[in-house]
Amino acid sequence: MIGYKVMNYSKELDILISGRDSRLTFFLNIGAEIKMPENGVYIGIDKDYVMDYYSNLAENEMLLTLEFEEKDIVTGNITDRECELSVKKVKIIDFQEIIDGELQLSKNFQKDSKNIQKNFIK
Repeated sequence: MIGYKVMNYSKELDILISGRDSRLTFFLNIGAEIKMPENGVYIGIDKDYVMDYYSNLAENEMLLTLEFEEKDIVTGNITDRECELSVKKVKIIDFQEIIDGELQLSKNFQKDSKNIQKNFIK
């Protein structure tokens, strides 16, 4: 399944920073797994909803496209109209920088998707 999350981003350190607990940081890499304590990682299913409600809260932000398994859902219901979930763990499959409320083209996804395709072809 696919979900989305906006996270604070440190350009200097090239890391993601949790908005809930700034002590929680994560590497910004395609394929990286994110886990958080308690209810886990809060995400949304609708990209526009996530952008509307969770972007423009920090100076530097990234919109993460995340892959997760339905069995890892802790709270929420995927059939809700404005679906918000908490999930035990997610994997980053794409990310886009948000500048002035607008998504930028994802250069990393194009580069990494070629590597992913090579791995599947082997």
